[in-house]
Amino acid sequence: MRTIKKFACVVSVVLAAGLVMPAMAATSNTISYAYFDASGHFVGQSLLTCSNTHLSGGSVTQYVVVQSYPCYMGFPGGGDAGVNDASLEGILPSGFTLTQACAVLAAQPQPDNCGNLTHNPPEYFPPVYAYQ
Repeated sequence: MRTIKKFACVVSVVLAAGLVMPAMAATSNTISYAYFDASGHFVGQSLLTCSNTHLSGGSVTQYVVVQSYPCYMGFPGGGDAGVNDASLEGILPSGFTLTQACAVLAAQPQPDNCGNLTHNPPEYFPPVYAYQ
């Protein structure tokens, strides 16, 4: 009888621990938020990778380029390399274009392939953590 009570207690603890542990599902896209100041200078970045790694640094501003690239999951049925489509959008200072913002990111010591929406291997270029 004592063994059954101990077993029930252990099972209860294990189940309770499972309920309080956070869910860590893989993300379907790598998402980068690159922040710029009013003059178009790259001032900060937040990056969530396909492996759920979050990198951030610098300043967060109202001017941002958002890049989203699908996580590579092999060739489902011999077709597309990702789950979702890649996207590139931005809210930028007046007179500062998305092409110019991507050129700034491409000129960083760790260059970002901003604007390359190709997501079929071997041309798959997700955003990188470019902020130094």
